[in-house]
Amino acid sequence: MLGIACALVASSTYLTFATKIGLPVSTTHCIVDGVIGVGIASLGADGVNWGWKGVSQVFAAWVIAPGVAGIFGAIVSTISKYTILKRKNPLKFGLIMMPIFFAFTAGVLVMVIILGCIFGMAGAVAVIVITFLILYLYRKLILDDWQLKLWHLPLGPLLLRRGPVPERPTPRRTKTPAAKGADTDAEALPWYKDPKNRLTGGAFKLAKNTFFHGVNVDVAAEQNKKFILAGDLEKMHAHAQHFDNKAEHLFSYLQVMTAATASFAHGANDVPNAIGPLATIFLVWNTGTISTGSHLGAVLRWCRHRDRSLDIRL
Repeated sequence: MLGIACALVASSTYLTFATKIGLPVSTTHCIVDGVIGVGIASLGADGVNWGWKGVSQVFAAWVIAPGVAGIFGAIVSTISKYTILKRKNPLKFGLIMMPIFFAFTAGVLVMVIILGCIFGMAGAVAVIVITFLILYLYRKLILDDWQLKLWHLPLGPLLLRRGPVPERPTPRRTKTPAAKGADTDAEALPWYKDPKNRLTGGAFKLAKNTFFHGVNVDVAAEQNKKFILAGDLEKMHAHAQHFDNKAEHLFSYLQVMTAATASFAHGANDVPNAIGPLATIFLVWNTGTISTGSHLGAVLRWCRHRDRSLDIRL
């Protein structure tokens, strides 16, 4: 129990530190390495099963998985580039391909849960996207309907009955006092910089700034900062290939679903990483033994236990 508790503390401490400074770390790597470290500290390096049925299989997965993901990413990127972005009318082909991309994403998500419903769910998502999202994007991007809001999305086919798009009015400029009190024309402040929208007051303000720090962060300005890992993002974006802005905007809606899918899969991985060690501690406390055939043995399969006293300490 003490060993697993040490692995939890060590992995969570490093994970918190790495997240704070922006290092891309994995909870799986942290907790697995923590357990291996406990095994080495308790049993020595020879007490860890370094063979293929032990930690080598785990290490191999860490190397293979990024490579496989990179291959699939290259395939999807190539398909997107040559079927949408590099066509003469990328927006038109983007509207055609979006239901397919949404269906594929939904199929991958369902595959994680249950294999038999992949095509049914993918088809259902494609129909929903065509009925609602594509018509909404057609009105918004092709017809340039500036009055269209996100809450119009559920209207679906009714959006085709909105009639012609009126001309966009000229934006009004507000008078903002300068430093010396003179009036100058200036754009209205963004909501997150407007003092009227900032809550004030002691402990409440401290709590707000602590838990909602990112709300007041200018994302565009943050991307211009140089970082030791990412380098100069502004320079990187300047040299990147640019495509039709409206066609690229289509992918922002798809990103919401892909982000949800990735979060679901990542959460399904992180929950066992957090609960597994706690379940291990409970089982050891409840039974006083470690059985290699139980779930507890699966958690600690990397270590070869030499005697019962060491097992109980782990």
